[in-house]
Amino acid sequence: MTPTTVTERLLSAGLLGAGVHGADALRALLGPAPHPRCAGAVGVALSLPRLAGMLDVARVDGLPADIAASVPRRRLSFIGGRLCAEHALRRLGAGAAVGRAAQREPLWPAGVLGTITHTDATACALVAPAERAGRTDARYGLGIDSQTIVDDAGLEAVLSVCCTPAERGPLLDRFPAAERGLAGTLVFALKEAFYKAVHPTVQRFVDFDELDVQSLDLGTGLARLCPSVPELARREPFEGRFTIVDGEVHALVELRHV
Repeated sequence: MTPTTVTERLLSAGLLGAGVHGADALRALLGPAPHPRCAGAVGVALSLPRLAGMLDVARVDGLPADIAASVPRRRLSFIGGRLCAEHALRRLGAGAAVGRAAQREPLWPAGVLGTITHTDATACALVAPAERAGRTDARYGLGIDSQTIVDDAGLEAVLSVCCTPAERGPLLDRFPAAERGLAGTLVFALKEAFYKAVHPTVQRFVDFDELDVQSLDLGTGLARLCPSVPELARREPFEGRFTIVDGEVHALVELRHV
């Protein structure tokens, strides 16, 4: 039988080690995602430098054409993200295949919400059962994002590209100079997580100014988010969550019907 997942292709080709040694090496590589806990969800992460030390990405067959033609670092992050997603789906009991939709976003099994992210250091995936729209507080969108905390130059890019005037002024001005890079990175990560959560609903590019980050509490890991996406029936402020781990931020956004 032809392998249908990245995990199967790596193990069947012995690219992580022969036989059970490859499976053992993969299990040792995978761990829990560093994002906030999410009810009913399974989160998985791996270290991309550790994966790079185990795997020659040039030998991996069956990748999408654009990924196969990309630089090794891009191939590594794609493979890492898919490994995390496939393992999370198996733990959820939902199968393991992750397809690719028309706009190159992950295509999840029916009845599953999923999301993938990566930095240079870490790949992560989070999956959860989709909930019926009629259910109280039903979740219909799920997004995670991870970012390395930016330096001063990176902060200027974040401020100019993704921040609204209110975020550049009243929000980030509340933070001391030493924390502004962290706060700016959190704004960026929360917006990216929101984009992933809302994309299955709107099926279009969502601009950075369609979500306003109104507050950030570094102590509790909570953010107040206010969307202005016209397709959303619910546009009042809601809560986003985040963690800060080893120089990276990890944001989680859940969208609910009521």
